[in-house]
Amino acid sequence: MGFLGIFKEKSPDSESQEEKILLGTECCDILIPDHAKPKETKTGSLKVKLVHSENTKNKFSVNGIYDIGTEIMLSGVVESGKIKKRMKTSVDSKNVVVTDIKVGSTSVTELLLHEEGTIFLKGKTMQQIKYGNVLEFK
Repeated sequence: MGFLGIFKEKSPDSESQEEKILLGTECCDILIPDHAKPKETKTGSLKVKLVHSENTKNKFSVNGIYDIGTEIMLSGVVESGKIKKRMKTSVDSKNVVVTDIKVGSTSVTELLLHEEGTIFLKGKTMQQIKYGNVLEFK
């Protein structure tokens, strides 16, 4: 390549995939690196992992318990499914209802899979909830 070859403009078709990733292009094609592409099975179909389905159990792992009078506040992580307001769980064969959900100090409508947050429960005899318990909601 000569001295003047540096200043010649390349046509967009002559750029390699690496150059397109590093320099960027104006086309609308999305480039996915090989290590990020989904794995294919022997039949050639792609494996699809569903995050939430109708038969998924909604489980919440308790990391902290705080009694605030008429309600109890539980901090923890959603292990499977999702937790919404007005969902129920049974503690000592009595129903307990989710009244509020917070992430930090902001109220939200639901906690999704692997999301950390705080839920407020209202019901009778909730003293049996301990650190490390996993509550299943319906």
